[in-house]
Order: sequence, then structure tokens, then C-alpha cells
Amino acid sequence: MTRLEAALIVLLFTIANGLKDCLKIPSFVHHYVDNSTKQKLIHGACNPSQCPGAFYTDDNTDVWSCWGPDFLPSWRTDEKAKEEGKAGACEFKDFTIQRKPADVKPCSDYLNYHPSSCAPGPSVYWGACWSSYNDNWMPIPKDNKNFTEQTAAGDCKAFMIMDTAAEEGQLYTDACRFTKEKPHPWKCDTVSTYSKSDGGKCGEDVNQYDSACWTLTKGVTWQCFSKDSNISVCDWTPNSAGQFYDGYCLFKTNKGYKHADEDPKGADFPHPETKTTTTGKTTITTTAMLATTTTTAEGGGDKGGGFPSWVIVLIVLALAALAIGLFLCMRSANGQTPTVTTRSALDGNASMGSDTEMRR
Repeated sequence: MTRLEAALIVLLFTIANGLKDCLKIPSFVHHYVDNSTKQKLIHGACNPSQCPGAFYTDDNTDVWSCWGPDFLPSWRTDEKAKEEGKAGACEFKDFTIQRKPADVKPCSDYLNYHPSSCAPGPSVYWGACWSSYNDNWMPIPKDNKNFTEQTAAGDCKAFMIMDTAAEEGQLYTDACRFTKEKPHPWKCDTVSTYSKSDGGKCGEDVNQYDSACWTLTKGVTWQCFSKDSNISVCDWTPNSAGQFYDGYCLFKTNKGYKHADEDPKGADFPHPETKTTTTGKTTITTTAMLATTTTTAEGGGDKGGGFPSWVIVLIVLALAALAIGLFLCMRSANGQTPTVTTRSALDGNASMGSDTEMRR
């Protein structure tokens, strides 16, 4: 059975059976101790892109039973979970959706500056696992297709945020992708921190320079380029202050100078602004981020044309019953046995985890 077929059956059965969302169950954040380092860590109880659902536990130190794609729909019930010694059954919506990398939202939708943990940005990384908790985002390499597909489909939600304590219980929110940005050129001699007498601002002999990476932060050296230099992506290049440069500028020797903008203002080039608060034993740094909103349709009557909602519900339930009946007949005829995947969190690493399959 293909993954698409499995996802369709999961969708139809879930609609008919009304399973809980696994990500909303508190024990999805699984706490464990790494065997080799003895470090306290957390990880999602299952990888959302690879499991249709799971039998979950009430205790966040107990291991969930994660379903394989061919796990029988008729077994995906709270009753079956209790027979197996678990608290109940739940489903991963990400497995059903199977989102593709191209459908992932840009990282700029979630942060109005570049996270330092992801330098040098799009030249090396496809995107990142992002979080609204802080900006310690986890970069996703461009050259790892399998990992990119898994994180795009939901597995970021199972990874512990870098440089946080297990007690904080924070996993990444989702994946985002970096977009290739065309440099916005400015006139170097109109930048407020430029000085024609300061070699640190490319100013002692302007004729030898064609362009530069500039910053509005005083006392920070610019990065200067001659005409034949390989130019950096300035706003992904760290400077001596530990920030990224604000932008790219041109000198009069550059033929594009006359078309460049003038006098950039600080308000247009935000840097991370942080404030530190203490909660119990944990010190948390909160980073200024773009506000995000989620709109959820609730209740209400029909909007516009189309079939009434009750007709759609009846059609879906009928299709679900038909699909489940066909699926069970096929399984019975083929004599195949479903699999339950149980996460062995104690043996996994903090980023990926590992699974072992148990035959039922």
C-alpha cells in the first residue's frame, strides 16, 4: 500500500472514529535520559510525518506505541489502546496531509530578521525548524533530501529546541523554508556610519572599492569588496558585533550606483531585541518576533454556495465506511499483519530519535 493510500484511509477512518490530535496530548513531549551522556532530554513521542497515529500514555516518561502506515484502521480505537495497556488512541494530521517542501511557508513569515543559528542561510540550508519560543532555530541542510522532506511534512514538531533545558519542555513549532533574496543596493556614502577617512568603513581610498556590506551599528568594521571580489550575502554575514550586516551598498565606481537608494534608516533594519525573565529555576530569553495568527473556522452556517454541511458529512461517512470495508477485505485476503512502531527514546538522539518495529 502506498503512503497516499494509507493517508486516505487514515483520514476517512479518523473522521468516522473521532480520534484525538496526538500533538495536543501533553505526554507527546517525551522526557528521557540519554544513556551515553546522562543528559535529560525531550523528544516527540513519534515522528508525525511517518506515523498515522499512536496509542498514547498519560505519563510523559512512558513510551508511546507509534503506528506503522499499514496498522489496521479497525484497531485505531481507545478500546484497543486500553487492551494494549495504553491510555488511548490519537492521530497525526501531518501524516494525512504529507506536506511537500515547496508548500512550506517562508521563514520570513515568522521572524523579521535572520536567526544567527542558521548562518550562512540559503546558500547552505533549505530552511529551518522554527519556534515561537525563541530564535534558536535548527537549520535544515539543502543536501539532505530525506531529512528535508520529513521535516517539511511535520517532523520538526518532534525535535527539542536547541540550547534549552528539558524542564522547559519546548519542541519546535514547525518547518519553514528560506527564500533566495535579491540584494537591495544602497549608496555607501549616504549610510550614516560611513566615513571617507575611516578605513574600517572602506573610506580611506574609495577608488579601490566597488561595494561593501554595511551596518548602522557604530564602531563595527564594514566588509569591503573590490570590483572582482566574490560578494557575500550581507544580511546573512556576521560582523564583529555578532550581528548580521544590515545590507549591501555601492560606491560611485560601481555602474549601479546611480540607481541605488540613499540614507537607510535604522528602523528599517531590525536586530534581535531580547529581554530576560526568570521563571522558577529557568532563565528564558524572549526574542522579538513577528506576530502570527491562526484562524480557525468554528460553527456557523454555510458560507456561500455548495452543498449544505450535513450533506457533506453524510457523504464523507459513507465513503469512510466503504473504504474501511474494502481495506479490511483486502487485508483479510492477503493475510498481512499490521505493525506497531514503538519509539525507543532512550536509545535515540536529541534530533532524530529511533524506532523499533514490533509485530502484532
